[in-house]
Amino acid sequence: MATRTSLTGVVVALLGILLALYQTGVWFGNSEPAEKAPLIIGRNNTVLFLFAEHHGFANVNLAAALSLQQRHPQVEVHAASFAVARARVGRVSTGPRPITFHEVKGANFVESLEAHGINTTTLIHRPGLRGSLPLFEQIPQTMSPWSVEDHIAIYQQVRRLIDQVDPAIIVLDIMFRPATEAVEDSNRMHVVLTPNDLSPMLAPVQPYGQVFWKYPVFASGFAFPVPWRNVPENVLMFFKSTYAILFPPGLGEKRRRLREEGGIRNPLDFTQQRRD
Repeated sequence: MATRTSLTGVVVALLGILLALYQTGVWFGNSEPAEKAPLIIGRNNTVLFLFAEHHGFANVNLAAALSLQQRHPQVEVHAASFAVARARVGRVSTGPRPITFHEVKGANFVESLEAHGINTTTLIHRPGLRGSLPLFEQIPQTMSPWSVEDHIAIYQQVRRLIDQVDPAIIVLDIMFRPATEAVEDSNRMHVVLTPNDLSPMLAPVQPYGQVFWKYPVFASGFAFPVPWRNVPENVLMFFKSTYAILFPPGLGEKRRRLREEGGIRNPLDFTQQRRD
């Protein structure tokens, strides 16, 4: 349980940093979005959950699917994830209309991380700037652990599944990047379900740059509000983590291959976390 919490906590914190980049405009390419086509709404009373297999991502989706099944038995619920999640879906599928599980083939999230030598042991670090530097080096792989080939294969599977199920709405795990991009490129109605608490989501929209001097950066271990003596280090850690996310080695080449070989319109764009 401790290792699951550790991995989930790191990824949730990273998502909070990404939202901060988007809200504060640190992502220099952030501009007014172009007008988008209306979202496609599929069959009524049909929901598709897409999530990675790790407990930290899966549990919130499974809880929502169970509640939906119990409170709205007329809804047709589908869940898509990797093979290890099948049994968990089966355990919560207790209603008169069982949840339909769709297996996603290929390397799962944890296996893909382990291929980079990343696990819950390597993610443990001391607090503060110096202690967090090894963690920052692992951020790019944590945000997108799949190889180009696996990423494309999963993306294509999810695109086909969306067409097959034709859901009215998709419930999306934002860290399941290939599935996220399949949903975006399918132009489907969707919502994002995340285990985040509110602090990473709300800190970036606070006035007067409070995200820098009031709210502690993940991995800092600083108190809230950030003591004045720790503000310089907090700011430096924010930009260190920002740089690790925006300018990791090989990101440009990986994005190019995903576009050209996989036909993905905007791969690995971590700044577009929502559509208003």
